[in-house]
Amino acid sequence: MNNRYPVYLLFALVLFGSAMLSEQLLFRKQQNFDAITRHATESLNALEKQSMEVLNRLATLKFDADPVAFTGIPTEEIPVKWLSLFVYKGDSLLWWSDNSVQPKKSMLESGFFFCKNGWYESFMVSANGLNYFGMLRIRNQYAFQNKFLSNDYHPSIQLPPSSIISDRSLSDGYEIRNVSGNPLFYVAFNKGDPVSRDHPVIAFIYILSYILFLLAVYYFILSVWKSEQKAGLVTLFTVILTRLLSIYFSFPAALYDLALFSPSYYASSFILNSLGDLLISVLVITYLVNVAVKLLSSQFAMKVANSKGWSPLLAVFALLSGTFLYSVFINYLLAGLIINSRISFNINNVFELNVYSLIGVVITGLLLFSFYLVCDGVVRFIQRTATGLRKIVILFLITQAFFLFLLLMFRDTSLFCDYGISAYLLTNFLVIYSGYIRRNMRNIIAFTRYLLIVFGFSIYAAQTISEFNKLREKENRKLLAAKLENEQDQIAEYLFNDIADKASKDKIIREYFESSYDKLISGAQTDDYASRRMMQLYFTGYWGKYDISIKCFNMDGLPVNTGGDPTWNLDYFNIIINEDARPTYSEYLFFSGNNAGRISYIGRLPVYALSDPDVQTGTIIINLSSKALQNEGGFPELLISDRIPQKKDISNYSYAHYRNQTLVNQFGKYNYLLSSNGYTKKLNSNDREQFVVFDNYSHLFYRTGDNGLLIVSMETPGILEFITLFSYLFSFYGFCFIVIYFTIMLIRSKGAFSINFKNRIQVTVLAVVVTTMLLIGGATVYYIFNNYVTNLSYSVNERLKSMLIAIQDELSKRSLEETGLSDEMNYTFSKLASTLDIDFNIYSKSGMLIYSTQPKIYDQGLVTRLMSRNALHPLAHDNKSLHIQFEEIGKLRYLSAYEPVRNSGFTTIGYINLPYFARQDDLKKDISSFLVALINIYVLLFAFAIFITFIVSNRITKPLQLIQQRLGKIKLGKRNELIEWDHDDEIGALVNEYNRMVSELAESAELLARSERESAWREMAKQVAHEIKNPLTPMKLSVQHLQRAWKEQSPNLESIMQRFSQTLIEQIDTLSNIATEFSNFAKMPKANNEEVDLAGIVRSTVTLYSESESATITYYEHPDGGYKVYADREQLMRVFSNLIKNAIQAIPEETSGHVHVEIKKEKAIIQISIRDNGKGISADEAPRIFTPNFTTKTGGTGLGLAMVKNIIEQANGSVWFESVPGEGTTFFVALPVFEP
Repeated sequence: MNNRYPVYLLFALVLFGSAMLSEQLLFRKQQNFDAITRHATESLNALEKQSMEVLNRLATLKFDADPVAFTGIPTEEIPVKWLSLFVYKGDSLLWWSDNSVQPKKSMLESGFFFCKNGWYESFMVSANGLNYFGMLRIRNQYAFQNKFLSNDYHPSIQLPPSSIISDRSLSDGYEIRNVSGNPLFYVAFNKGDPVSRDHPVIAFIYILSYILFLLAVYYFILSVWKSEQKAGLVTLFTVILTRLLSIYFSFPAALYDLALFSPSYYASSFILNSLGDLLISVLVITYLVNVAVKLLSSQFAMKVANSKGWSPLLAVFALLSGTFLYSVFINYLLAGLIINSRISFNINNVFELNVYSLIGVVITGLLLFSFYLVCDGVVRFIQRTATGLRKIVILFLITQAFFLFLLLMFRDTSLFCDYGISAYLLTNFLVIYSGYIRRNMRNIIAFTRYLLIVFGFSIYAAQTISEFNKLREKENRKLLAAKLENEQDQIAEYLFNDIADKASKDKIIREYFESSYDKLISGAQTDDYASRRMMQLYFTGYWGKYDISIKCFNMDGLPVNTGGDPTWNLDYFNIIINEDARPTYSEYLFFSGNNAGRISYIGRLPVYALSDPDVQTGTIIINLSSKALQNEGGFPELLISDRIPQKKDISNYSYAHYRNQTLVNQFGKYNYLLSSNGYTKKLNSNDREQFVVFDNYSHLFYRTGDNGLLIVSMETPGILEFITLFSYLFSFYGFCFIVIYFTIMLIRSKGAFSINFKNRIQVTVLAVVVTTMLLIGGATVYYIFNNYVTNLSYSVNERLKSMLIAIQDELSKRSLEETGLSDEMNYTFSKLASTLDIDFNIYSKSGMLIYSTQPKIYDQGLVTRLMSRNALHPLAHDNKSLHIQFEEIGKLRYLSAYEPVRNSGFTTIGYINLPYFARQDDLKKDISSFLVALINIYVLLFAFAIFITFIVSNRITKPLQLIQQRLGKIKLGKRNELIEWDHDDEIGALVNEYNRMVSELAESAELLARSERESAWREMAKQVAHEIKNPLTPMKLSVQHLQRAWKEQSPNLESIMQRFSQTLIEQIDTLSNIATEFSNFAKMPKANNEEVDLAGIVRSTVTLYSESESATITYYEHPDGGYKVYADREQLMRVFSNLIKNAIQAIPEETSGHVHVEIKKEKAIIQISIRDNGKGISADEAPRIFTPNFTTKTGGTGLGLAMVKNIIEQANGSVWFESVPGEGTTFFVALPVFEP
């Protein structure tokens, strides 16, 4: 695989070039305004054709005499988006499809026009004395924008949002022509806008090319230096260098223009300038840790581990200290991720979570995975040192003392400041936990072992996130307390600006002031009428939360009501405004203070003469003081620009203001004491900010500058929150681990991965459970939401009926004219809406708006004053008594209820509408609470299902496993146990068959053993006789020769006797050797397996035969390291001694002998080769070379290689040979690497 780097490099360059080219093409496309204009024109022309088809279709429909009965084309059936239809007879509007826009008289022709909420193209068709109009909205153009309202173009036109649209020619503008080829409008593009390169696909291609480039670098270095460690280090250096260059140059732009790389979510330094930078840096750190851990298995590290003296102990101390310091670094990164970011990790509010929360969880998992690599690497190194447990414990305690010393010394630094007791204890837990699993659970399958590690690290992650969430919440609570101390009402300031504009143009108020100045009416009348008119027309709806007093002053600054206190003049208020108050968003409103939670404002409105707008005839002073907190409807959110700071959601908090130890204001669920003296004993000091926990609440005591006390409280999270967070994290990390684990298994098995019967049962049952839970969960969610809508409809209906009863008497006495209601009725209805905390609209019988508690919606043109056609038709034509439907304003979707208003004669005189503008945040919280509860229940049920599944699968497969184990233990010639089973079922039948087979097998084995013993004894006797016969023959000849010499009294009898004795001794030795060989073969001892260094055994054996005069022995050991096997040391020495001795003996005497021994590691296998230059093994001899009693030598028993094969196979290894006759033979031994 090392030679694949050119392919990786080629693909990397191709992908990199493709990404760059695509990026440049997109850049040019975004800057090609001619092409953009051309596409917009083509899209618009297609919309025009479709709109005219719809309009012509409408003109063919028969129009009823009663316009209400005409159904026209329902909105949902209009195929063109943003197209509104109208039917006119002259200037009278008879029918409309929706209430999003209403054309003015000047628009009743084909053309291009601007309405309050956007730009429109109008179409007209005349037929049967009626005019049919279509209004196609080209672009939204609201007076302000927020999360509900945005100034977008029609989805089909796709013009840049920053472009300027006009019905007049613009400099540097581009024409957009209609279907007739005439200029319709003009567009000017903002060429200074930064070009968006936010294209995830291009960014992904860049990342893929970078990964391939790193693979090319890695395998290139590996092919040159033949060292994985060096290749890893060079690749790491390449990663760090390219990473720094990427940060410095912000390249590639397609990556850094992604929202993931925006510092708005997270930023802490130049390197960690965004969440994306943090993610990449954590990946680099994980790779760095992986390289460092691999270095702990290097040959140098092994030398240190196996050396004598203090070196191993110092190395262990350094590694343990580094492990704890790395935990501090991880804690530092996690603290920055959670505390110093805008990313939500609040698992109890699903809608606060987003993709960045998920990425944060992934980053946490990567950091913990890298920490596991460190722990595992250190534990492995400690195991290789063969240091006793006692010394390890002592070293661990010394490391603890050293680490605590560092922690105390650098406690105030940014790196250590967030490292608390919890993190310290969890770090110890993880180190010990990893060591325990590595040391004591080596026999457990890898899947279970790693899943236990995921379990432990999920606990760490859950506790860490919980702790940092608490710290983050406390900091946020301090900010909230500071805001509550000096809180301003941003919404009121914004709304007051609109009131000031309207009041300054109010002709009636200006007339009254001018008449009062001319002495035509009394000052008391002016003061009373102006105050009443302001309250009736302007200070309604949202202003119900304020106590309001209005004072009028003439041009001299004196009260127009002379019955008032003359010393209380305008100068008094001017002094307060200039010295004590501060300006607000509105130039006419001034913030005068926040007195124990009660917000106060002073408004100053100049009044100018109608006859001369430059002459100021008076001033109106408005004092605003907030009442106790009330719920705010959804309208203010809709009507407030996103440039106005929004209030922080405090629904999860309770707070109380105390002044002079007396409770003056409180909010929330917690019940505070009437006097703050009751809390004195709970406070430890006079610090301005102090957190105290009691009554299951965490309280922030915040001393204000006005000798007051502000308490901000929040419920303390219980154990359930931690369990919930842990279950989510364990589920997520466990799922990721399972996917990665089985993916790796599939890759290693090349797609042939299979699972056993037990696992198939578990997977099947879990699949059924998960599918069932998903179906039930989906049905439950569907039911809950439907039920929620039903209950909401019922609630809206009840509120509508209550409102109708309250105003029925007033309305039934009058005819509802389209000119509107009197000022008195406006004021009455506004007070009623404020009291009931409700918004409503009143429409005439023809569907025109008469009154609204929120007129700003209609004044700003968000919707028109027309009643929804989908509500008017069922009420007016179908005579329904109630109609409830969903309506939309921009992106705000709400429930709206309609009901007829009838007079005393039970005749319908109009319609009342109640729009239920429930706050979207409240709705989301309700749904989130439900989803969290549902998910928690299902997570617990799923965990319970897993537990039950394992129990059931174990019970089902236990008898099968028992049968499997017994079958595996069946051995011929030995007693095999029967299985006892009490149940009469399929398993019982299988057990009976097994027991019968074992009984029959025992009988057959006994017969076979008897036969084999007889045959073996015969063969052994023949072999023994043959082997003994060989030395007996020369012994017999020597004895006969000695007898003849004795009889003949040979003169050299003494020398003959000496030769006879020597020959006899040699043959006796031969007989002894034969007996020893047969004895060793017959009594092969049981292997005493242990972890042994195979390279050391081979080296020792080579050294033993290195002095041989028959051959030169060479030895080569590949520097891969880690030659550990699990076998019997003595037997292995016998194996290699036998093989090397055979290699030496196989070399002819006339040949200069050479034996080469080599050891190397290939993946998880250690291979030893022993090569000689002897005579080799013929093809006929090769099949019998490992057969007992077969030998190629003139002497010997032929048992040596049979013994070698037996020993190696008992150690789960294999032995084979390759031979070329006349050139030599190579024997190979392969044994598996021992993995602790």
